Amino acid sequence: MILLFLIVLFLIIAIIGPRFVKDKVSRYDDEKVTSMAPVRWAIRGAGITIAITCFLLTSCLVIDSDSVGHLKRVYMGDEMPQGRIIAAPGQKGPQARILPPGFHLIPFIRVTHDIEELPILEITQGTYGFIVAKDGNAMPEGQFIAPAWESANDMIDAMKFMGYDIEDGKPKGIKGPQLTVLPPGHYRINRYLFDVFEGESTPVPAGHVAVIKSNVGDDYTGNPILPSGVDASELSVPIVPKDYRGVWETVYNPGEYYLNLKAYEVTIVDTRVQTWKYLGGYTRKWIDLIVEDNGNITQDPHQEVVVVPDDAADSAIVLRVEGWDVFQDSRVQVQVTPENAPFVVASVGGLQQVEDKIITPNYRSILRNVVAEEVEYETTEMVKEGDVYVEKKVMKKRPRQVLDLLYHREELEKAVARDLIPTSGKAGVTVQWVRFGDPAVPPSLLLPGKRKQLADSLIATYRQEKIAQEERVKTEKERARADQQAVLMKSEIGIQVAENNKEARTKQGEGEKSYLSLVAQGQERQANVLGKDKAFELAYIEKVLDAAVKNPQIIKVPTTLVAGSGSSLEGAAAILGANNLTMGLKQETK
Repeated sequence: MILLFLIVLFLIIAIIGPRFVKDKVSRYDDEKVTSMAPVRWAIRGAGITIAITCFLLTSCLVIDSDSVGHLKRVYMGDEMPQGRIIAAPGQKGPQARILPPGFHLIPFIRVTHDIEELPILEITQGTYGFIVAKDGNAMPEGQFIAPAWESANDMIDAMKFMGYDIEDGKPKGIKGPQLTVLPPGHYRINRYLFDVFEGESTPVPAGHVAVIKSNVGDDYTGNPILPSGVDASELSVPIVPKDYRGVWETVYNPGEYYLNLKAYEVTIVDTRVQTWKYLGGYTRKWIDLIVEDNGNITQDPHQEVVVVPDDAADSAIVLRVEGWDVFQDSRVQVQVTPENAPFVVASVGGLQQVEDKIITPNYRSILRNVVAEEVEYETTEMVKEGDVYVEKKVMKKRPRQVLDLLYHREELEKAVARDLIPTSGKAGVTVQWVRFGDPAVPPSLLLPGKRKQLADSLIATYRQEKIAQEERVKTEKERARADQQAVLMKSEIGIQVAENNKEARTKQGEGEKSYLSLVAQGQERQANVLGKDKAFELAYIEKVLDAAVKNPQIIKVPTTLVAGSGSSLEGAAAILGANNLTMGLKQETK
């Protein structure tokens, strides 16, 4: 106001001041007259210059590059209507108009308004700006948040929001929270009209979708939107087209979104194939069989606590079979398709709720029911047909046994999956397969089979060892035979020589036999001519002579000559002379 007073003052001085200055001035001691026109012009110039300077000081302002000028009219305006916070042009109070960075020349702006520089609004990456308007039309009944704007920039334009850019001057915007949010960026926003709160963006990772449940919008009155085979009674929230109130049938694919979390509930659904595990929560017992050196089999019992893994859906399922409690580890592979994700959210709220409230209890019930079923098996029976009995194949039923969990695992897996697939389909979950782990069978049930298996294995081992020993002995024999090969060859040659000598002597004997036969015949004939005694003597002399020829050393000449007369042998002895042979001949004749 002081500047405005000075402007008026100096303008008055510039206009009226020169009138108080005479046109000419003369001195008493000098008749010369001085003109005062320059003084008048100087007064006018000074007054105008000072007035203009004061005007500029009241009308010029510079807004920094990172700030926004906010105006509040305090003088020379009408009063705002009751309940208004943002004044219309010409009214006193906070103004809808803001001043961007730079130089501004607005007459007497500094006189009529208070000017406040506030920083430009910055929304950082990964966040969004949630807007709350302090003025505008009243929120419609039944709504808690204002409808969305087509453009966020139009929304934060206070002149458009308040309707001061049109003739009737009625607000377009609604007072209170706004559905439209500001994505990351820099904004020149009227802080007198808008409060801005920071919210986090909604990232949707790969392999997931975002299902939106809207708490705002019109109610959908069209036909129910449901997967095939499901009725609307299974939904806690209706599935609706986008922008209606309810769960949107349209999902958000992987990316980053700036959704107003005051109006929308976002559920991230994993659409990848995943495995739900039902493991642990029991004590596993088993017995090891040990074969001692003497062949006896002893038992060594063990046990361990199997805990439930952190990533497991639940603990192992306990089954009652043949009066035994058997803990069955298992896995179920499931998937929620993007098309079924809205139904999952609308029915139970999310995948975790599906797992806890639908799949797990139904899976436990189905598995127990399947194990409790009777199974058919084929057997043969004697059936009477007429007067005779014939053997025929018949089908019978029996309760399931504990060992079926071990030896008929695939059959049980298929039976459980058969019943679980339609049940899970009603919740929007696709079951792909069911797999069993090793059941915690009581060791006393397995012990007889283990002992028999071990005994059979030992028998087979002993047989193999016997064969190995026999092969070893055979090998040792062959090795020893190889070591004595020279001796064996010599022995074999000796045997062969003996065989040859045997054959030669046999043939020689046969020749001798023939020869003696012929000699005997000659001697017999000789005896017939000479007489048997003479023939004997002749043969005797021949043998003696033949022996003397072959062995001359047997002939010994004595010192005394013995002579005699008589038989014909004496004549032979006389011819041979005095020796031991002739002496023998003489004795033979006596």
